Amino acid sequence: MGENKINKWLYTFVIDKETEVEKSEEQKLNGETVKITKKVKEFQPVKFALRRPNRKMYESSDMFYGVRLSEGIKAGLLTRALLLKRYRNDGGALSDPDTQYFNELGSTLAALEDEQQRLNINIEKRTDEEKKKRLDEIIEKKIGVIQSLQALENVNQALFAHTAETKAQTQLNNWWVVNMAYWDVNNSGEYAEFFSGAGFEEKMQAWDDYDENQDSFIVSVLTRFSLLVGLWNAGATTPEEFRQGEKDYGVQAEKTVQDAIAAPAEEKLKAEAVTISETAPVVTTVPLVVTPPAVVAPVVAPRVAAPATVAHEM
Repeated sequence: MGENKINKWLYTFVIDKETEVEKSEEQKLNGETVKITKKVKEFQPVKFALRRPNRKMYESSDMFYGVRLSEGIKAGLLTRALLLKRYRNDGGALSDPDTQYFNELGSTLAALEDEQQRLNINIEKRTDEEKKKRLDEIIEKKIGVIQSLQALENVNQALFAHTAETKAQTQLNNWWVVNMAYWDVNNSGEYAEFFSGAGFEEKMQAWDDYDENQDSFIVSVLTRFSLLVGLWNAGATTPEEFRQGEKDYGVQAEKTVQDAIAAPAEEKLKAEAVTISETAPVVTTVPLVVTPPAVVAPVVAPRVAAPATVAHEM
């Protein structure tokens, strides 16, 4: 039974925190032993964990989304369906020339990808030099087409950036972050909520307090949790998937929680090795400091089904 128990944590990681500690050493001064104390900076590993949502959390998030969606509609925000209906009545979200250009770009991209596939299997029996030259041309053209498509898509998405659903989804993303983020603040092996507070508003106030503090360590933690929740929303559920997602977003490899736990044993072995060989140099371990990239977690649809859109007549 115990072997099949699901881990409470989806993912665990370590970020090193710079701290100032006092170090004392004894020295001989004028024939007397003097104790000298000085402050030095060290890096202490702090463990963090992303909680695995349970049934109650899913139900709470579903209710939270519905309430925020209703609040947005009551405040005068249009639903996505209603806004889309208005755009269609007016001729579409994009103008006719833009729509035609968008379709042409799509056809061009499809043609380029088809030619690229034919070149890869070398149906036309081209030489390696000819094939490489044409593939380079195709890739360059594809990049230009994709950039143009993305520019038009950004314009299209911006039109729906202020709908009731978008605002509710943004709040839902924040809800997941503040409820899934945990840390081992005292290095005791027990995880506690990173955002303290009894409810969403209090937890968001804790987030605001973190932001105002502008501590580089806290900022890196906030960035990391936002990224991880975004990856989870996108489908990551295993440590391997989270690590790959972090790698894709430029987060460098670092010590794991298991590495941090094993560190004292490793240091003991190193100390014993130094004792055996008096001439051996003292071994010191410099912690790896990870600076998370300034990225925003991917914007994705909620994992739970959103409530049905509230009917709203013109």
